[in-house]
Amino acid sequence: MENTNIEPQVIVAAEDPQLKAKKTFKICKRLVFWAIMAVLFQFLISAGIATVGNSVFSLAQRAGIVSEEASMSSDKTMLVTAVAYVVANTVAALICFKATKTGKIKSLFKGNKFTALDTVAGVVAILGFSFVLDNITTLFESFFANSNEFVSSIIGDSLGSTTFGTICTVLYVCILGPITEEILCRGAVLRASSPVSKGCAIFISSLLFGLVHGNFTQIFQACIMGILLAYVAIKSGSIIVPCIMHIANNSISTGSAYLFAKCTPEQVKTITISVTIVFAVLAVLSTIYLVKKFGLITKNDKVEGDKVVSSEDVEEAKSMIKGFTVKTVVTCPVFWIALVLFNAMAIAMATGVLNV
Repeated sequence: MENTNIEPQVIVAAEDPQLKAKKTFKICKRLVFWAIMAVLFQFLISAGIATVGNSVFSLAQRAGIVSEEASMSSDKTMLVTAVAYVVANTVAALICFKATKTGKIKSLFKGNKFTALDTVAGVVAILGFSFVLDNITTLFESFFANSNEFVSSIIGDSLGSTTFGTICTVLYVCILGPITEEILCRGAVLRASSPVSKGCAIFISSLLFGLVHGNFTQIFQACIMGILLAYVAIKSGSIIVPCIMHIANNSISTGSAYLFAKCTPEQVKTITISVTIVFAVLAVLSTIYLVKKFGLITKNDKVEGDKVVSSEDVEEAKSMIKGFTVKTVVTCPVFWIALVLFNAMAIAMATGVLNV
């Protein structure tokens, strides 16, 4: 006997493409918002910790626990700065990961695809670019004078002055600083903004990496080197190699600053020119090697943060919303807040208005 029972069919209406595109745009804009907010949180947290730290030393001085000399020393400045920035970088990254659900800190150190040779190439490349950019910065030495004095007062005065100051400087500038900055910039910020596009992720992470340094001496260099570090982070699949590159760069810079202090200006000039030429050539060769092996950044490169929104939805939204990628950034108020805030600080420091 023929079965006349017909199963009821549920007809699901397809979501309106324009509405879907708007939802995708909203998600991407939220991701960019939190990527930028992470750096603003870093600024607020570090400023708060530094203020508390300086207040504690002032109270300890008044109570006679520490001497006035110790309270005003460069070692104290380095200690407070180190604690403030290491804690702020880490906490800001945790907040960003929590808000965007783009991963965890421990996942940043997994899945490295680079070999030892690739890592060496990355280190040589960043050292070469660093030497070249150092020389470019000196062309504007008069404008950068106050910023240079500020950086020197924090690093140069502590390094070699006392054992405690040297330990603090090496731990912060050469190890903990680079690692926590990579966790924040090539970890949280890069992953949060990656679903929008890889170009957007590189732009935001590099720009904010430069701005977060807070002075013109380092902003220009950090932005350029941030592009290389972001490239390596995406291609290697982790921040292990960017951490090694960052540590190597800061260690060489700190070591050379200490050694150059013991040399005559003529010796410094001769050494700088020779080293810059050699490393510039090696940097170009290393970069060519990396690009030839791993290729340029494309939309096919995957970052863990991409799982928050499908690449298909993003591509569909881009086809419907003109200027999708640019709009996610320029229509985000905190982007302009960060840009104005950090540049105002840098200008104030460069002109001597702000003396930290």
